[in-house]
Amino acid sequence: MLSNLQQLPRGYPHQRLIRQALRRLVPRLSRGELPAPPAAVWKGWRDYQVSDPVLSAQKLARSIADVYQLRVRTIVVSFQSDLPVAGRVELGPSADFFVELRSELKSQPRKIAAVLAHEVAHIFLHRRRLEFSEELDNEVLTDTTALVYGFGALLLDTYEVTETRTPVAGGQRVTRREEKLGYLSPEEYGWLLHKRGLQGVVEDLRSPAATRAYFDGRRRQEQDLGPPLQGAGFWRRLLYGWVRWWIGLREGHQELHGDRDFALSGGKVAFRCPHCTQSIRLPTHRKLKASCPGCGERFVCET
Repeated sequence: MLSNLQQLPRGYPHQRLIRQALRRLVPRLSRGELPAPPAAVWKGWRDYQVSDPVLSAQKLARSIADVYQLRVRTIVVSFQSDLPVAGRVELGPSADFFVELRSELKSQPRKIAAVLAHEVAHIFLHRRRLEFSEELDNEVLTDTTALVYGFGALLLDTYEVTETRTPVAGGQRVTRREEKLGYLSPEEYGWLLHKRGLQGVVEDLRSPAATRAYFDGRRRQEQDLGPPLQGAGFWRRLLYGWVRWWIGLREGHQELHGDRDFALSGGKVAFRCPHCTQSIRLPTHRKLKASCPGCGERFVCET
């Protein structure tokens, strides 16, 4: 189910859940248990015909299912004027699925495609029995899955900001309205798009607000570079050396959580894989090649 959120999340409130979602998905991709995602941004929404919205939406749904490599018989799409959410899907054991979309989306191909990408991702996860225990957590997993499979630019581009200026005594009153589809914040979409590493994403964004969020996400991804000394300057190296000495002296123990870049304990350092966020633990005072146990990505590490 994809909703129109009234209170838009900003920043990185779902960071922990997104990392859990990536740890569910990326290792299975690396082992070949899930179909490989495409190497390019999906642009199939261009085939949508406003003059025939129902048939076009069903063709889009089929095209999106092909990206997920889903074996389904039919995906029936209908439009409902009184739908309280942007879209929802009926899940079950059948090979036929029913998706409802809000009627106001009929003339907006990119938004229809974004909603369908989310709803078909629900089918994808349902078929593979990938889920979290809480409903909202599952929606974060679904958005993350849609992004991994190339639909992130569409979801981010639904983020729009409009300002209305009304003359008042002595000046103007500015009313700011934000709207977006999906459950992640705009910055989280930008962060994940950079983590996904697709080329040409920014050229596919039409919303100025979405473009700003995309570059904000890049700054966040630069903090997820992986090995603690990768790309580190003098002061970061000095801080790392001091913490390593202090923890070793006290025989202390750190946990890798929150926004912490690394954690030291027992002569080893833990950090996150920049690709799948799996924790990697290595001996300190070494320069070596390491392989992520989750996704198999290899790093040259100085610890």
